Amino acid sequence: MTTNSYALSRTERVWLLFSVTLLVSAAFYGVLAHRVVSVLDRPELTACLQDFPVLLLISLSVGFFSTTTGLYVLRQTLIRQPREEIA
Repeated sequence: MTTNSYALSRTERVWLLFSVTLLVSAAFYGVLAHRVVSVLDRPELTACLQDFPVLLLISLSVGFFSTTTGLYVLRQTLIRQPREEIA
């Protein structure tokens, strides 16, 4: 067994980076949208401006994280073990 077999591949790192980027974007957008919505007097805009985009970004982030986990699990289960030499 090699020690680098448990390291993330380049593709898995990219999907994980997308996941973290979307989480940071959701937090940043949530803070900005909260400031805008708190000034407005119409509560029905709260769902449209604040809740829906943040939920979309969080769900995309969960999807990318699930993809990363799935790729990693598949790669670990499909690794062929090297045959040992018969002495």
